[in-house]
Amino acid sequence: ETLDSQRAKSISKNDFFRLSRAIEVAEVMKQNSSENFSNDEKEGLLSQLRRPRGSNLIDDFEWITIHLVEDRMDLCKRIDKRCEDMIKLGLIQEVIKYFGGNKNRETMPALAIGYRQTIDYIEDDPTLSKIPPFINYLERFKISTRQYAKRQMTWFRTKHYMYPLVITGRTIEDISQNICQLTQTGDLKTNFEAPKDEKLSKKMKSYKSESFQFKTYEQILLFLEKTK
Repeated sequence: ETLDSQRAKSISKNDFFRLSRAIEVAEVMKQNSSENFSNDEKEGLLSQLRRPRGSNLIDDFEWITIHLVEDRMDLCKRIDKRCEDMIKLGLIQEVIKYFGGNKNRETMPALAIGYRQTIDYIEDDPTLSKIPPFINYLERFKISTRQYAKRQMTWFRTKHYMYPLVITGRTIEDISQNICQLTQTGDLKTNFEAPKDEKLSKKMKSYKSESFQFKTYEQILLFLEKTK
């Protein structure tokens, strides 16, 4: 806000990357980054902001970024339940309403996990009355979501400034106190090292989606009947 009050109003306080960029711009220009400049002036000033690939404002300050890690088995079960909850709460009806007969797959919503699988399902079974297509749809939805979560975890692990902290089975108060204690010791890499569980890794390779609300054919048929 001190560097550029006008720009600060347009950026969420939680948007780290846009805030970082705005600070960089304001520091280089030494005046409000909202001022109007010619293209040549902008190019000259912004060229000073270009950093080597992989480098950003985070390297200029002492940051502590903690990545909260949940037990993978528990996380997968939560994802399975969330997918079923989304369907129960009207995901199919939402897709029908917003896409209708013109299912444009090039739009961003159509490519999103959940929407994409739902569109495929409606095309496979326009009557919304057959059990096999629904079971297949549910499984693909869950698998895609779990795969996305795994990619997120992999991305977090590649960031040298992110420290993992296992939170499974712990209260918010306990986690908060633990973070304060660990950050005060200084040895972050050791304190936040996520334990490796070889047995869990083997279990995850054979993990199968868990059903919560669609355990029987009767439950599926009843749901499909209400969905029509």
